[in-house]
Amino acid sequence: MKKVLKHIMLALVITFAVAFLAENSFVSKAASKAKSNQTLYEGRTFNGNIKKLVKGKDDNYTDSISFCDEPEKMVFTVSSKTFAKIKGFPNTPVGNNVTAYYDKENRVIYIYAASTIFFNSNCEDMFKRFRSLESITDEGAKSISAKNVSNARYMLQECCSLTTFDSNIIKDAAPKDVFRMFIDCHSLKKADLSNIDLSGVSDMNEMFRTCSKLEEITWKKFDTSKITDMSLMFFDCKGLKNFSFPSWFEAKNVKDIDSMFSGCASLETVYFGGLNTSNVTSLCHIFNDCSSLKSVNLSQLKTKNVTEMSGLFSGCTSLESVSLKSLDTSSLEYITSMFKNCTSLKNVDLTGFKPSKLRGVSSMFKGCTSIETINLKELDFTGVCSNGSYYNFVTDCDKLKVIISPKNVTRAVPLKATFALDDNGDGKPDNGKKYKSFPISAKSHRFIRLADEKNVGDYSGSEKCHGSEESPGSEENKVPTVETATAGKDFSVGNNTYILNEDGSATVTKIGASGKVLIDTVETSGKTYPVTAIADNAAKGNKKIKSLSIGSNVSTIGKNAFKGCKKLKAITIRANKKLVIGKGAFKKLPKNATIKIKGLKGNAKKKLVKAVAKQTNATVK
Repeated sequence: MKKVLKHIMLALVITFAVAFLAENSFVSKAASKAKSNQTLYEGRTFNGNIKKLVKGKDDNYTDSISFCDEPEKMVFTVSSKTFAKIKGFPNTPVGNNVTAYYDKENRVIYIYAASTIFFNSNCEDMFKRFRSLESITDEGAKSISAKNVSNARYMLQECCSLTTFDSNIIKDAAPKDVFRMFIDCHSLKKADLSNIDLSGVSDMNEMFRTCSKLEEITWKKFDTSKITDMSLMFFDCKGLKNFSFPSWFEAKNVKDIDSMFSGCASLETVYFGGLNTSNVTSLCHIFNDCSSLKSVNLSQLKTKNVTEMSGLFSGCTSLESVSLKSLDTSSLEYITSMFKNCTSLKNVDLTGFKPSKLRGVSSMFKGCTSIETINLKELDFTGVCSNGSYYNFVTDCDKLKVIISPKNVTRAVPLKATFALDDNGDGKPDNGKKYKSFPISAKSHRFIRLADEKNVGDYSGSEKCHGSEESPGSEENKVPTVETATAGKDFSVGNNTYILNEDGSATVTKIGASGKVLIDTVETSGKTYPVTAIADNAAKGNKKIKSLSIGSNVSTIGKNAFKGCKKLKAITIRANKKLVIGKGAFKKLPKNATIKIKGLKGNAKKKLVKAVAKQTNATVK
């Protein structure tokens, strides 16, 4: 019996020992696993939890926090000494085994874990709208690992007080998405990207938009071959004075750089370095409202495929000289508003600037109040006159003295003042005739402004003139009679038909135009009307349209408006908040067609993109 009891006791001891060791082994493994899995929550959750901690109540991640309640500093730490000081502060979890502590008195948020804190792959909105946050630091420079970061969209949006971004915070990160990463960081002066690999990024659209004090960017050399969109990248960076792309920054596949420096009011010099723009089709508004820009060299740009340069220098009030001779303009069609409101520009010589497919020059020199001479002798106006896109061409150019006309003028293009012919260049009228528009002529002519004439009425000359060439000396050289638009009645401009509405707006009822089409305003009889609607079936089945721009005046796009436009591959909609798109408006487009929605932000844009995507086979973004 004693032997049996002895064996039983031994068995129990062994069983207990095994169980004890197993349990401790499990606990040890669990602890080890927990220690190595200290990963932050996704950006939005991280953001929302901290705002809840600061405000003491539930808070949606998109809400702003009042300045008095917001933290001014955020410190990531794995220091046990720091933990001993902060462990009594209000806290909340912000990751697996990661906790945020709030030192309200000093307005500091501490992000603490026992060992390395791993950033989540999705950091979208992570620090969004912490408007008083002045610094984000890594205590000891060993607390953080950002190697898993993939999504950095909106990561620092509206961190209005942040003056410097130190890339050590996300050292070794290789994000694939940096859309609007720094947007509205109004106090940011220096962006240090020297520890971030951007090789996987394709979209840099609006990356630094409205960083109004930005002066310097430090890059880490990376493979730029995936970048396709750099539009609005530095939009409204009013503090940016001098900017140079590094020589290695090629971005050979970039397609969109529209409005890249638009609103950079302090910008004086730009060096494009190795930037390869061979796939870019538009240079629209790149320097719009760069009011400190005095001169610019575009010789580094490859422009063979560029079809539009509208608004390129619009609002550059300090621009004094520009040379476009080196540009390849073989594909260029639109240069509307190109120099609009360039109030310091005195002389423009476009010799060597030879776009053979030109279709639109409206408002090209509008508001150039100091301009004295314009040389357009190598421009071909065949397509411009056919398209009827030349309204306000030289409006408000009160000091204009000499203008050399383009060739192949087939309509009486208005000059907004009275000129005399001076083909012999002696500064005196060749005859007694006066011209208030370019006369119909295949050749270029030199005109001088009559000294006693000031800006006069609007002479549209918008009706196409047929027949043989009329020389400037002909008795038949008169501004042609044009159709007056009457409310409720149709009128035609080019190959498009419109109807004038009672409120002074117009609806385009038929679009017969070809190539690149712009729908925003229409001019007839010397008056310009906003186009607010595109009628049902307006361009249905039009097989000649290749690209389409719909302006911000348009509030309605009718049913089946562009259905079956088999060559329409590129569509840009500068949407307003009232825009309504009818069923099937973009149905049966080419498989590789793209529709870009601009003009809207946030949820409004998302809703419109979603609505359009439902009714089309095109890519909508």
